[in-house]
Amino acid sequence: MPTLLPPFQVIGISADPVAELALYVKEQQINFPTYSDPSEALIEYFKISTYPTIVGVTPEKIVKFIRPGYLGSLNPSQYLQTF
Repeated sequence: MPTLLPPFQVIGISADPVAELALYVKEQQINFPTYSDPSEALIEYFKISTYPTIVGVTPEKIVKFIRPGYLGSLNPSQYLQTF
Protein backbone atom coordinates (compact mmCIF):
# COMPACT_ATOMS: atom_id res chain seq x y z
CA MET A 1 0.00 0.00 0.00
CA PRO A 2 1.50 3.39 -0.97
CA THR A 3 2.24 5.91 1.75
CA LEU A 4 -0.22 8.81 1.77
CA LEU A 5 1.43 12.18 1.61
CA PRO A 6 0.16 15.09 3.66
CA PRO A 7 -1.77 17.71 1.69
CA PHE A 8 0.28 20.64 0.52
CA GLN A 9 -0.01 23.86 -1.40
CA VAL A 10 2.75 25.50 -3.39
CA ILE A 11 3.14 29.24 -2.85
CA GLY A 12 5.78 31.71 -3.90
CA ILE A 13 7.22 34.46 -1.73
CA SER A 14 9.40 37.18 -3.17
CA ALA A 15 11.16 40.25 -1.83
CA ASP A 16 10.20 42.04 -5.05
CA PRO A 17 7.62 44.84 -4.92
CA VAL A 18 4.05 43.82 -5.81
CA ALA A 19 4.06 45.39 -9.31
CA GLU A 20 7.39 43.79 -10.24
CA LEU A 21 6.31 40.40 -8.89
CA ALA A 22 2.99 40.59 -10.75
CA LEU A 23 4.81 41.22 -14.03
CA TYR A 24 7.20 38.31 -13.39
CA VAL A 25 4.32 35.96 -12.52
CA LYS A 26 2.55 36.91 -15.74
CA GLU A 27 5.67 36.58 -17.90
CA GLN A 28 6.60 33.21 -16.40
CA GLN A 29 2.98 31.97 -16.39
CA ILE A 30 3.23 30.98 -12.73
CA ASN A 31 0.02 29.26 -11.72
CA PHE A 32 0.31 29.19 -7.93
CA PRO A 33 -0.26 31.95 -5.36
CA THR A 34 2.62 34.37 -4.96
CA TYR A 35 3.16 36.94 -2.24
CA SER A 36 5.35 40.01 -2.05
CA ASP A 37 7.50 40.34 1.09
CA PRO A 38 9.50 43.55 0.48
CA SER A 39 10.31 43.87 4.18
CA GLU A 40 11.94 40.41 3.89
CA ALA A 41 10.36 39.28 7.16
CA LEU A 42 9.96 35.68 5.94
CA ILE A 43 13.41 35.65 4.41
CA GLU A 44 14.83 36.61 7.79
CA TYR A 45 12.55 34.21 9.71
CA PHE A 46 13.53 31.18 7.60
CA LYS A 47 17.18 32.31 7.23
CA ILE A 48 16.91 32.13 3.44
CA SER A 49 20.12 32.95 1.60
CA THR A 50 19.58 31.12 -1.70
CA TYR A 51 16.86 31.50 -4.29
CA PRO A 52 14.80 29.54 -4.67
CA THR A 53 14.46 27.93 -1.27
CA ILE A 54 11.73 25.37 -0.67
CA VAL A 55 10.09 25.33 2.76
CA GLY A 56 7.87 22.36 3.61
CA VAL A 57 5.13 23.34 6.06
CA THR A 58 2.36 21.00 7.25
CA PRO A 59 -1.32 22.05 7.46
CA GLU A 60 -0.68 22.39 11.22
CA LYS A 61 1.93 25.08 10.35
CA ILE A 62 4.89 22.92 11.37
CA VAL A 63 8.04 23.46 9.28
CA LYS A 64 9.20 20.01 8.17
CA PHE A 65 12.13 21.03 5.98
CA ILE A 66 13.95 23.97 4.46
CA ARG A 67 15.83 23.09 1.30
CA PRO A 68 17.92 25.63 -0.62
CA GLY A 69 17.83 25.30 -4.38
CA TYR A 70 15.47 23.60 -6.76
CA LEU A 71 15.56 20.29 -8.57
CA GLY A 72 13.50 20.65 -11.73
CA SER A 73 13.35 16.87 -12.01
CA LEU A 74 11.23 16.62 -8.83
CA ASN A 75 7.60 17.65 -8.47
CA PRO A 76 6.27 18.85 -5.08
CA SER A 77 5.11 15.36 -4.04
CA GLN A 78 8.56 13.97 -4.72
CA TYR A 79 10.17 16.73 -2.65
CA LEU A 80 8.05 15.62 0.30
CA GLN A 81 9.13 12.00 -0.17
CA THR A 82 12.82 12.93 -0.06
CA PHE A 83 12.58 14.31 3.49
